[in-house]
Amino acid sequence: MLRLGAHDANADVQESGFDTYEKGELFKIFELGFDTGLMPREPGRPPHGHVHVSLWHQDERDDAGIDDGRGIGVSALQRFGRFTPFVRYGYADVNARGPTPARHMANAGLVIDGIFGQANDRVGVGYTWSDPADGALDNQSVIDAYYRAQLTPQIQVGPTFAVIFDPVRNPDEDRITVWGFRSPVAL
Repeated sequence: MLRLGAHDANADVQESGFDTYEKGELFKIFELGFDTGLMPREPGRPPHGHVHVSLWHQDERDDAGIDDGRGIGVSALQRFGRFTPFVRYGYADVNARGPTPARHMANAGLVIDGIFGQANDRVGVGYTWSDPADGALDNQSVIDAYYRAQLTPQIQVGPTFAVIFDPVRNPDEDRITVWGFRSPVAL
């Protein structure tokens, strides 16, 4: 799999149109991915394992006061029956005024399908560590978990939970706990 992309680095997710594009400040990405081939594919289904490598660059955003940045991301996952372990790593060549608050990020976790005898229900748990671009801040760690119940072929529901240690976006706190509920609906 090969993917190339570019978009307006000044885009506002709450508005449509190309009114900021004339500044020529872009976010560009190149991604290469491949099937690990460790388990046979099922017709019409995605592979059971894959590895992705992404390279990105964002131009300096003059009006927003954000420096340019570039980085690389690597991710891998492999399904083994009901179990899918995953790992991710990202590096960004940025400073504290860059387009991302983290210089290094590493993530690992496990997803388990078929929970409580329900074929499409799922539970996941993960751990993320990040090194902020601002050297005055502590490293951040996150432990998160979720449960997904498949109510109908189109509707999923479930709680989410995360504990963030030394949160980069809130350096006055040692720990923040976040509870949530999500419900993806396929139309």
